[in-house]
Amino acid sequence: MFVQAIQGMRPNLVASRWNFAHFESEDNKTSATMMEFTSTPAYGKKGDGSGGAAVNVGYVVKDGKLVVVTGETIWPGELADDAAAVQSRAKHHDTKKDKDTGYNAPTRLSYHWKGPSLLADAPGTVSAAIDLPVGDPQSYSGLIEKVDVLAEIPKVVKAVLAYAAGTKPYIYTWMNPATLSVTLPDGKAEEVKGVVFNEATFIS
Repeated sequence: MFVQAIQGMRPNLVASRWNFAHFESEDNKTSATMMEFTSTPAYGKKGDGSGGAAVNVGYVVKDGKLVVVTGETIWPGELADDAAAVQSRAKHHDTKKDKDTGYNAPTRLSYHWKGPSLLADAPGTVSAAIDLPVGDPQSYSGLIEKVDVLAEIPKVVKAVLAYAAGTKPYIYTWMNPATLSVTLPDGKAEEVKGVVFNEATFIS
């Protein structure tokens, strides 16, 4: 939902998966946002049939200042480079079959930002991370809703769409207390308490 609102595009036309997270600190001075999509087979290095790339963008604001902007693309068959100077990654961990949707849904999610500092008086690297356990898909912590995008369509039509187009879109939305771990160029690490709103969208 946020994807369409922010990017002005129909999510199902460009991606098979979406991840979104927005963290806001208790004092409203620190925030972090990330958006990631996995492209459909139509979009890849070699055109139609070579898709499946994970494309991610994000930023972190600390004490009211934009400290880092991140962006990363990981192509199918490639491993994420843990030594990369710029990293922007959303991951699902310890997935478990959700009886409600049929998808392997996360029991824990993590978000990681890393890149060159944008602070003029503090050159170097800024990194930040959120580790977010959400529990079992049947009893999620902080679950707002599992949105069945095709819920209003008659079951017969829904089944035909799922078969013909391979589309069975569900949007998981959560809001939970969270801690953003931020490390500035001076090497000082800080744990910032706040709240994170996040989405995980499965389209096909």
